[in-house]
Amino acid sequence: MRGVTAPVMTPEATLQYMLDKAQRKLGTPLRRGFVQGGTRHDPKPGPLAEFVRNRDETGLDLYLLAKTLATKEPYRVIYSAGWWARALRLNDDTLISRAWKRLEDRHLISRTRDGRVVVVTLLRDDGSGQPYERPALKGESYGKLPLAYWRDGYFLRGQLDLAAKATLLIALSQHGAFTLPAERAKQWYGVSADTIEKGFATLRERNIITRMKDWRINRYSRGGLAATNVYRLRAPFASSKEVELRVVS
Repeated sequence: MRGVTAPVMTPEATLQYMLDKAQRKLGTPLRRGFVQGGTRHDPKPGPLAEFVRNRDETGLDLYLLAKTLATKEPYRVIYSAGWWARALRLNDDTLISRAWKRLEDRHLISRTRDGRVVVVTLLRDDGSGQPYERPALKGESYGKLPLAYWRDGYFLRGQLDLAAKATLLIALSQHGAFTLPAERAKQWYGVSADTIEKGFATLRERNIITRMKDWRINRYSRGGLAATNVYRLRAPFASSKEVELRVVS
């Protein structure tokens, strides 16, 4: 019929359908290599640094969602650009194809086509270009991005900006309480001190992370002790084991 507009799913319904279809029960595993490569003694920035350096929040959101949805071998997802754009609250479908190109250039995904729809296959999240394998199967260190990140709208730009998202991903790669001197952020993770400080401030404001002072021996300090910031994620971003430990203690 003329003059009749076809109905369109809401952004909320679109994202809910995609998450339900994926049937992911637990959080999305993210290799430590995504945020930090190298070794403990010689750390190097991981692929996350390039998202921050290029202010590519759309690419990061799209990549994290694709990782969340690709739950089984061959770790592949198939949706039209309109689905991805609507789920991420983007008003331009062309932003999706451009973002896929950037992710492909960073060796995080590969693309093929099923007719007019792009088929996205994950590659290893360390940017090596190797086929994706679950880090748990390889005994590698990893963190988990909980489904609450999507279901509770933390991904929305009015909630967390790029600095906060990058800082959250770095925090998720830690285990329990951790320290992260802002002056080491560039060397360890490829992000500036200003970015990490801004990210921590937003996460604290959103009640996602806590900060406490810990006094430690410092031979350069006149008094012999120096204050260090100690951070700890809160639920739903803290691991279930960490939450249990804090409740018991």
